[in-house]
Amino acid sequence: FVASGDEGSGKTVIIPATGRPGAGAATFTVATVGDTAFELSGEVMVTLETGTGYTVGNPSSAMATVTVEDDDDPSNPEITIAPGPSPVREGEAATFTVTAAPEPTAAVTVSLAVSEATGGGQDFVASGNEGSDKIVTIPAAGSAGAGAATFTVDTEDDGVDELNGEVTVTLETGTGYTIGDPSSAMVTVEDDDDPNNPHITITP
Repeated sequence: FVASGDEGSGKTVIIPATGRPGAGAATFTVATVGDTAFELSGEVMVTLETGTGYTVGNPSSAMATVTVEDDDDPSNPEITIAPGPSPVREGEAATFTVTAAPEPTAAVTVSLAVSEATGGGQDFVASGNEGSDKIVTIPAAGSAGAGAATFTVDTEDDGVDELNGEVTVTLETGTGYTIGDPSSAMVTVEDDDDPNNPHITITP
């Protein structure tokens, strides 16, 4: 439950001195993660550590525990993603299969994020296809195609010689489902341009 970076030792809090606002006490906050995974409730424990300028109280007062309750529905389906055929040539669509287990009792809309490797100057994903908040809807049990849906990412045949690249689709948190493993999938896009083709420009 504890958010990344909030766990471990070496955390600090400053208690104001006498005569200052809030003197003698301070609030220490631990952030928790609002994930979509169904899990048992848990506990967050904060323990005083030794330091300079103070003494640690007796064991019963040197540690405090707060219970964190899970708020996810155990009946929500688990969503996973798998790549379609790979590699594809630039200009062809990269496809991904998004699956719900068990098949949902009602259609589930899943949020996804699309990214591509651009370290070598690659730029295959068609305009408007990259970024977060993409969606795909998985049909409910008893419907045609129940339990799975295909998500498509269009690529561009740009005429520019470049390195092959990868298109990655990652599941994002949403309502009515939990994220399983694997939560991301990758399809390779192959460049089909001749590196010996001349580079054409025009000037007025």
